[in-house]
Amino acid sequence: MKRTLISLACLLVASNASAFVLDFEGVGNQVAINDFYNGGTDGAGHSGVNYGIHFGTNTLGIIDGDAGGTGNFANEPSPDTVMFFLTGSAVLNDAAGFDTGFSFFYTSSTAATVKVYDGLNATGNLLASLVLSA
Repeated sequence: MKRTLISLACLLVASNASAFVLDFEGVGNQVAINDFYNGGTDGAGHSGVNYGIHFGTNTLGIIDGDAGGTGNFANEPSPDTVMFFLTGSAVLNDAAGFDTGFSFFYTSSTAATVKVYDGLNATGNLLASLVLSA
């Protein structure tokens, strides 16, 4: 069975004139990121900094094998952890919104599309769309 792995290693979000980096360090191995960056926890009960960022349930964290996890990747921009998903879409919600922009590192075995909406959970008006190559 062929599985597609799309991972996001580092995400920079500019929100309300402040900038911060989501590097996913501290997220558990192969667990949902959930509210790790929203004052809550990931699927394993780990908590991170509260930036008001919520991730959908398809969005998972994985730790590199050389750091004790099950990931098989290298050259990630942060030390040991990346965000990934195997099915559906990875949804990032920033309820406060952002107006400056965002950037990220990614790798994918297939082409993918990033879409930005003005509503939570990929609702509302489509503001931008970017096709990412494999």
